[in-house]
Amino acid sequence: VVVAEHFERAGHPDRARGHWVRAAAQALEGQDLDAARTYADRAIAAGAEGGLLGRAHLAKAEAASWQLQYEPALEAARAAMDRLTPGGEAFFEAATTAVACTTAMGKHDAMIGFVARMRDAPRERAPGPAALGLSTAASHLLYAGDAALAAEVSQAARDVAAKCTGDAAVLAKLALLSAREAKFRGDTGGYAQQAAASRALFEAAGDLRR
Repeated sequence: VVVAEHFERAGHPDRARGHWVRAAAQALEGQDLDAARTYADRAIAAGAEGGLLGRAHLAKAEAASWQLQYEPALEAARAAMDRLTPGGEAFFEAATTAVACTTAMGKHDAMIGFVARMRDAPRERAPGPAALGLSTAASHLLYAGDAALAAEVSQAARDVAAKCTGDAAVLAKLALLSAREAKFRGDTGGYAQQAAASRALFEAAGDLRR
């Protein structure tokens, strides 16, 4: 923040943009959601372009989503996806946020559109974020009652997750998906087993919000 403000005071907003985006990401990581949105807006106001602009919108989307402000979160997630390279880590993160927001808002058709963009994006560059996003999408599709598409996306998540051996976050998300699939099948034993596995894996991954 100090460096970004220094460049702005010196009349170099172009040199401040990247610092504002990094400040937004750091604030998001520290759960300072208001600051994350403010710093992202400063990056946008400073003229961020391309992928940098996409990452600014992504920070806004994730912060607003955590604040349960789904309309602005969805708007920012869509803007991020439109500016980020499909198949990159940030693209999958933006798509995951868009899917979650549309689900929460009951916008099923829009959710399907974001799932399709995620499913059709190349996965080689960022297999971990791809697996996380696709498994999240599959869960939302299950709850939306779209079992056929959920199964397709679930298989895609598992296929790409095979490249993420030892990634606790990916394994946790897949275990959670397996638990939900078992629940929808009426398999209470399988649900309990996979739910317990997912909790342990989320803890191992350092994600205590689950």
